[in-house]
Amino acid sequence: MSGLVLLFAGAPARASDECPLHDWLLWIYTQGESLVDAPDAPETQRQAMILSRVVAGADEQRLARLMGMVGLEEDMPIVSGYIGMLRGRLISINDPETYGKTAKPDAEIASAQSALMRNFIQNLKCEKDPDWKAEVEEPVTVAAHVRVSGERNVMDVENIVVVAVVLASAIALIFPIVWLVRRVSKHFDRRNSVRHPCRMRAVLHIDDVIHETMAVDISRHGAKLDLRDTLGAQKRYTLEIGELSLPGKITWSNPHYVGFVFAHAIDQDAFDELLEKHQWEPVESGAPDGAPAAQEPPSGQS
Repeated sequence: MSGLVLLFAGAPARASDECPLHDWLLWIYTQGESLVDAPDAPETQRQAMILSRVVAGADEQRLARLMGMVGLEEDMPIVSGYIGMLRGRLISINDPETYGKTAKPDAEIASAQSALMRNFIQNLKCEKDPDWKAEVEEPVTVAAHVRVSGERNVMDVENIVVVAVVLASAIALIFPIVWLVRRVSKHFDRRNSVRHPCRMRAVLHIDDVIHETMAVDISRHGAKLDLRDTLGAQKRYTLEIGELSLPGKITWSNPHYVGFVFAHAIDQDAFDELLEKHQWEPVESGAPDGAPAAQEPPSGQS
């Protein structure tokens, strides 16, 4: 497992805040295709056989539940689709049911699987960054590596290809877990963040529709909004409050309030300035009938 750990630990920290899943899947694909030239070793072959069985038996339902817990269920089709293609490519060059045995690669099937994975990566779209695009060069096909001279053992080449694909598959399974752990940590950090009671006028945007609202408490990670309109949970919105424009989504609602979670935490300095300028804004006349009375600022604040 040490080789896999080193390979994964050496991954470039290039996952962006806007499209982390897309950036990492692109890196996983590129690394997997380039590993066909990796040095061969018996220990690596043994690890490849073990990992191929792990990939073949991946529990996608459990992964889906984990992703749903932190609000990432909309990305599950991307993850499951990619793992499914990796599993298909594994089967084309290795029988995961037969431990320690390597099947002879079928060059046409392996090349077709590689092309399918490449097209999948190239066609990925990122909602938060419409300009995101995977730049993928067409890799050398497996067939080219199988056609070797008599001085090189064909079985060694087959083992190298198996190792390459299985390592890429294992990384693809490890990455969602690491990513989910980080998101769960952020989730609990968000729950434990300091919330400030307030009265801040705000505007919620979705597409071309504007909803005027009032934040009644706020933290660096989200806000509780006084909003009577019925809005869909988990949809992407933008909240304009003070001088800030904050993308995010609604995670809960009741007849009087909604919970809005920011896509990214507000910078501490910007948050302090927001509180200083806007924490207790005056209530405009003409508030809707039945609206709850505005909370008065604590003594000594205005």
